Amino acid sequence: MTDKKSCAEESDDGSKSMKQLDGSTSVSETEHSTTESTVQYTRPISECGSVASHSQEDLNRNLLHSGIVSNPVPKIYCSEYPVTQINGCRQYGPPKSWSGPTPGFGCEIYVKRIPPEFTEADLVPVFERFGKLYEMRLMMDYSNQNRRYCFVRYTNEEDAKVAIEVLNHHFVRDNQTLEAQRSFEKCRLFVGNLPKDLDRKTIEIAFRSLFPEMTRFVMHNRISDGEMNRGFAFMDFPDHAAALRAKKQTTPGCMRMWDREIKIVWANPQRSLDHSGVDEVKMLFVRNIDLKVGTSELYNLFVRLVPRQDIIKITRVREFAFVEFAKREQAEMVMHAVQGYVLTQYPLDIEWAMPPLR
Repeated sequence: MTDKKSCAEESDDGSKSMKQLDGSTSVSETEHSTTESTVQYTRPISECGSVASHSQEDLNRNLLHSGIVSNPVPKIYCSEYPVTQINGCRQYGPPKSWSGPTPGFGCEIYVKRIPPEFTEADLVPVFERFGKLYEMRLMMDYSNQNRRYCFVRYTNEEDAKVAIEVLNHHFVRDNQTLEAQRSFEKCRLFVGNLPKDLDRKTIEIAFRSLFPEMTRFVMHNRISDGEMNRGFAFMDFPDHAAALRAKKQTTPGCMRMWDREIKIVWANPQRSLDHSGVDEVKMLFVRNIDLKVGTSELYNLFVRLVPRQDIIKITRVREFAFVEFAKREQAEMVMHAVQGYVLTQYPLDIEWAMPPLR
């Protein structure tokens, strides 16, 4: 899957990304908007809107005139990477010579604690130490200073991982370091205050008619209490842009359905899968299991895909289960094949059983 978030979309959502990436449990429902900057320079970029095209000489003059950089113009502005400012986002790249698909989201990192007066001229040389850049997006405020964070996308995942390891120890000033971590793609919306007397099918049909780009509807039933649902659900979209379009339909974060205000906000980011040991996980966490379904029936379901001797153990806890396999490849195959499978009357929801963080 290729992901390409526009500058305007990230500005619209930038202030909230900080809270989510810092581990905040609450998400602001107020959309942030900024006015378009008067300093624009580069060739047109379709996803960012119409931008006037300038020659390299015009670019250099604009940079000097705006006071963003000093004479002589830094070398990065004379490279093949165009620089664009749209609304509250300064974008460096992608390179003009790039051919092929956009690097995957695993190639992108999130960097914060940037000194507010820093520009791409200060940051790009630092980030380029770890590999070839595809693009860098630096969030800006009204006074033309950065918001102290940016998104950096490399051309491959290996360079991004090295950058995360090293940047956390890189001093940009005396006793001040940057802080880098994996960037989370926001493709999921949380839906709250759903009527608990409606079944999953009725609710899903209603939301699919409103949000046709939705790829998956996730609802966890309160099976042990006999209720139709828990009053909330999640909507997954193919990329951030599609999720943002859906969210904008509900501004300011709610819509009227079933004689009540349905809350629709960004879901908190799911736990990262990039810490040590995750590649060795062979256990799945399965939820939404009917209480009438026994362990033997779960075995019968999984042996259709893998040999019985490769299913190490199934541990059942109420409507949940932990399923351990002999090989990770088998667990991954089962997760993709059985995801959403309706066992008796409830669709199964499957994810990796996370190892404890060290």
